[in-house]
Amino acid sequence: MVLIPLAIVVAAASFVTLRSEETGGGPVVVEEIPAPAPAPDEAAIRIDQITGSWDGTYTCSGKVRALRLTINLAGNDGLEARFVFFTGPTQAGAPHGSYTMSGGYDGSVVTLQGREWISRPDAYVMVDLRGTPSRSPAGGLTMAGQATHCAGFAVTKSGS
Repeated sequence: MVLIPLAIVVAAASFVTLRSEETGGGPVVVEEIPAPAPAPDEAAIRIDQITGSWDGTYTCSGKVRALRLTINLAGNDGLEARFVFFTGPTQAGAPHGSYTMSGGYDGSVVTLQGREWISRPDAYVMVDLRGTPSRSPAGGLTMAGQATHCAGFAVTKSGS
């Protein structure tokens, strides 16, 4: 028996291989071979991976301040958070202020809005956050973005 490839056709969802089988003048046999399932996107960050403690800084009024953001799930697709800030660029000493936040994650952007003060220093306003989480080359999670009334923020997830 001699097999002679005639053609290979790539379709959107499958590979079709045509081959001729020499069977004494028999018909051409067509086989459909399903395409392999696409691999899951390893880089995609799920909402449950957003939860936890994030440490970093935000810049407001030209001053860099340390920030600890603790995010929890709220319902099926919402987020709750606690925004704790310090007087300087490190988390040395007691927190200077804190408030609660709520928001969501659309698969690419985290949005959190200030809701209620836990500890409010004089002359401070809540900042809302809009950030994009990403994986660092080492596989940990980072997030950076905009903080209303401020220049921006950058945090790294603790233990990631």
